[in-house]
Amino acid sequence: MLGSSAAYTQGATEPAVWRPIPAMTRTDATSISVYAIAQNTISYLGPVRDPLFSATGGMTITQGNVTIYLGDKPFNVLGCIEQHQFCNPNNRGCSDLTSLGTAYNQSMEALELNSAQEAVLNRTMLILGLSSLYFNGPGALGVSGMSERRSRLLPLLFPRGRQCR
Repeated sequence: MLGSSAAYTQGATEPAVWRPIPAMTRTDATSISVYAIAQNTISYLGPVRDPLFSATGGMTITQGNVTIYLGDKPFNVLGCIEQHQFCNPNNRGCSDLTSLGTAYNQSMEALELNSAQEAVLNRTMLILGLSSLYFNGPGALGVSGMSERRSRLLPLLFPRGRQCR
């Protein structure tokens, strides 16, 4: 469903809406996010070779001397994992690159932090916990402004009742 989301928490006691396949299950990440990104009717004035927004000529429309490139696929999938690592510059020790909770626990136990560093780590934990991909979705990736904007060329290229195939 458009705009919907579902979450899975490893070890949760309540039933999950979905469960990732074993190959996607990670214990060393705070969250695993999967986004289906559709280009819809976004058009480009030249080929796009970006793997996520590919428009390389599978579907082009020429109107006069302007060629419009449309996306090669109806949608692509982007998968992200979120990992954290904390380091103490005084002794060059670091936690593992892992989930937020594990990195925090390792830092508090093994990095020999002074009281000021512990205070900073605790404040950082609060901010990181509230700014995760899980809580903020694609906006955290900087894509909040990437909603589709209709091209002024499309009404000219696709008169009502006509579709591009």
